[in-house]
Formats: sequence, C-alpha cells, structure tokens
Amino acid sequence: DKAGAATDAVKEKAAAAKVWAPLAAGALLLLVTAYILLTLAIVSLVAAALAENPYRWFIAFLVVGVVWALTGGLLAFLARKRVLAVGMFPKKTVEVLKADKIWLQREAKSQI
Repeated sequence: DKAGAATDAVKEKAAAAKVWAPLAAGALLLLVTAYILLTLAIVSLVAAALAENPYRWFIAFLVVGVVWALTGGLLAFLARKRVLAVGMFPKKTVEVLKADKIWLQREAKSQI
C-alpha cells in the first residue's frame, strides 16, 4: 500500500528530526556565540591599539563593523553574480516545462 509506505516514511523522518533538530539548534547557538565572542576579541585588540584615544571603543567597534560589512557585501555580490551566471533553476527542467506547456495548450485547443 503506497499510502501506508508514505506515512511510514514521514514518521521515520519525523523521528529522525527529533534527534538531529536539537543537535543542530545547539550547534547553531554555540557557533553564533563563538562568532560574537571572536568579534568582541577583535574589537578589544583594536581598542588596545588605540589606548590613548578617549573614543577607542567607538572607533574599534566602527572599524570592525566596517570590515564585517565590506566583507559581507563582497560575499553577497559574489553570490549574486554566481546565481545570475548559473541560474536558479536547471535549464533542462525549465525547457521540459516549457515544452509541456506548449503541448498542453495544443491539447486544449484540439479538445475544443
């Protein structure tokens, strides 16, 4: 029975998700925490280099924020460029769907 097999497959995937989902959530939490702590460590290094400046913490956060923003912007630009070059959808699938659309339109016209 196909319906029973599909239901069993869904139950198996749900049971597996109960195991890996909390692990993935914990990993994500720890990785985000590590990112924040490493960023604060870098800010502290920049602030230490500006020991005489009364605005050293402001400047340190500004410098690190600008570096992160430029890096993120560059990565976003490269990702966008790659997506536009490659395309989001497989070309063969799109071609098949267009051919199916034309075939369906012809079939619909022939039924009239």
